[in-house]
Amino acid sequence: MLAARQTAWRAAPTLDRLLALVDVATALDQLAPVLAEEADRAGGEPLARRRDLAAGLLFLAGRVDDAIRLVDATNDGGWDSGRHPAPVVVAFLLTGASDAARHEEWGDSLLLELLDRANNTGWRYDRLRADDGLETLRTTLTDDGVPEAIGRYRAIPPADLLLSTLLTDSLERHPPSAAARQRWLSTGRRLVDVRIDEVVGGQHRAAYARVAHLAAACAEAIRLAAGPEDAGGFLDDLHARYPRHSLFRRELRTVADQSPLLG
Repeated sequence: MLAARQTAWRAAPTLDRLLALVDVATALDQLAPVLAEEADRAGGEPLARRRDLAAGLLFLAGRVDDAIRLVDATNDGGWDSGRHPAPVVVAFLLTGASDAARHEEWGDSLLLELLDRANNTGWRYDRLRADDGLETLRTTLTDDGVPEAIGRYRAIPPADLLLSTLLTDSLERHPPSAAARQRWLSTGRRLVDVRIDEVVGGQHRAAYARVAHLAAACAEAIRLAAGPEDAGGFLDDLHARYPRHSLFRRELRTVADQSPLLG
């Protein structure tokens, strides 16, 4: 069963096949070696054409720096294309840097919404809200023709078999040091700044709401990692940086007001 899952994943990488592979490997107590083996192949075809999935795989294997390098090496397609690694990478870095999943407000946070979008990897960012794709995803977790009697090869409850949940589990398996958290926050903030400048500086008004959400989620991470003053300073800097872009600033105020961590 494990070999069949690996063969299917390697032949045509998809999110459902990655999740199915993780489930079987977990059931057979082979998760760490399987993830390491697949991570070693992340730069080869056909996975090289799905860097969003490659980033998720690398994070699950604990290879954070390799996942970050995917963003810097990706020039084709924008963040909203559905296959760019940046949305997965930024969400993971900000969540890990701030240890947000342990916070009492995690369930209502913008950071969780941001990380949940990893569950829609392969779908366009602007076509779905964070959880719109979950039922579609669950119904596509097929057995690729394998008989139904495979219960012993499943270890993860269906409700938890989501990339976002597996990513937070990975942070438990590979807890970052304080220095790593600092680097992750700095890198995540840099990537967020670049994205905001691309959209707002380029006056792509249709994407203002999305980057405002991204900015506010980043502010939440800063708030948890460095305190409210730093988070407020980050938001104030954004307002000052784009004084003539009133629509973006309005979107930013609106989404920040919805955050339980920024109010």
